[in-house]
Amino acid sequence: MSFDDSDLDDEVASELSRYSNRELLRRRAERLELVWKVGKRRKPVPCDCCDGSGEKPCSWCNATGAMRIGEHVFCSLETGCKPCPVCNSKGAVKCSHCKGTGFRAGWLEPGCPTAD
Repeated sequence: MSFDDSDLDDEVASELSRYSNRELLRRRAERLELVWKVGKRRKPVPCDCCDGSGEKPCSWCNATGAMRIGEHVFCSLETGCKPCPVCNSKGAVKCSHCKGTGFRAGWLEPGCPTAD
């Protein structure tokens, strides 16, 4: 397809030739579809990964809040337990799927990604 018609000025012809690329049109259509989905107001959907709490158990300390390496917990009678450096002794971390909100975006597919 060519837009080299003498009626069109060069600027308009170059702009129209950008849209003759099917891959570019497909990507633009996908983006517009996503923008439309994002713009639709929906009821909040609870996060599937954290069940709407916004937090997940800390996998580093096994939700104990105490620093541990393997099965060894770093506690003593004099100093108490060393705090977990990942969750700061809370035993839970912010859910990475919902970023701690407890809700997932309405346009995302349901389910929890495996790499969390």
